[in-house]
Amino acid sequence: MQLKSDHIKSKDKKWILQLHHHPIHYHKDEKAFEKRKNRSAWNKRIESKSAYLEKGNLHLTKVDSPPNFNQSDLILIRDFNSTETLKHFYPEEQSAQFFNIINRSAKFDIFELKLVEHKLVLHLQYDLYKIGQPKRDNFKLCELELDVPIEVNINGKLDHSLSAGRERTFIENHYILHLIGLTDTFQLHHSPLSPKTKHIPTPQKVINLMKPLY
Repeated sequence: MQLKSDHIKSKDKKWILQLHHHPIHYHKDEKAFEKRKNRSAWNKRIESKSAYLEKGNLHLTKVDSPPNFNQSDLILIRDFNSTETLKHFYPEEQSAQFFNIINRSAKFDIFELKLVEHKLVLHLQYDLYKIGQPKRDNFKLCELELDVPIEVNINGKLDHSLSAGRERTFIENHYILHLIGLTDTFQLHHSPLSPKTKHIPTPQKVINLMKPLY
C-alpha cells in the first residue's frame, strides 16, 4: 500500500542542514574513558525516522511542515547517533525545524547560525545546562559549505545540590553538521516516515572544544 503524500515546490530553494548529535552523559564511575568508550564512538550508519533528502527531493511529514513554510529558507534535520534513552535531557522534537535565516539567525542546540555576505557562519551559543562547566565564550566556529561535514566536540560538568540526591553529571556533546543540499522540491507525507538508512559522514574538519574535567 502506497502511503499518501503531497508533492510541492517552494518559490525559492532552501538550504538543507543535517545535524547528527551524539550526546553522552555519565557519572564519576565512568570518568575513565575505557569504561565508556563502547558508547563514545560514532555509528557508521543509523536507521532514521527523520526527514531525508533523496534525489533532490526532501521527504518529511505534514506534521513537520509549519504554516509559514514558504517564508523559511533553511531546514534543519535532526538525528541522534543511538537509541540510548536520553529523553530526560533531550525531549523528543520534530525531525525538521524551519528557519528564516535571511532575516534573523537560526538558534538550535548550542549553536547560532548566521547568514553573512551569502555565507552560512556557525557560532557557539553557550548554554550551561546543555554544555556544563567550564563556561565558554560565544565565538565563530566556522563557515558551512555544501557537502563539507564539520564535527564539533565539547564537554562539561553539572554539579547538582547534594540535598537533591543527585551526583555530578559529566556531559559530552559530539555533533556533525552537514549542509547536504539546496532544494525547492518536497514530498509531504501524511503518515510517519518509514525508517531510512543514513550513513554518518566522515568530517572534513573537527573543532575540538573538549576540556579536562576534574
